[in-house]
Amino acid sequence: MCTDCDICVKQCPVNALNEEGKTDVMKCVFNSKPYGFSGNVQFWTKFAESSSEDQKLMLIDEKFKKIYDAMTLGTNYICFNCIKTVL
Repeated sequence: MCTDCDICVKQCPVNALNEEGKTDVMKCVFNSKPYGFSGNVQFWTKFAESSSEDQKLMLIDEKFKKIYDAMTLGTNYICFNCIKTVL
């Protein structure tokens, strides 16, 4: 689909496409799957370091629901900027 216009490169919020002909997969994954493994680890690390009151609030927060859904249903991409620009 590439037409050498670089629109997708300019639209990538984390510059994962900046090196010509290559995609920095880790930049892409961390941005497009924030509720995947790394998001899960960050959430539970913060949870363990929080007070019991803060833990209760964290468990009713929308972010926990998204992490839980990702654990049970699988992670989903949330960023399609590179594709949206060329369609």
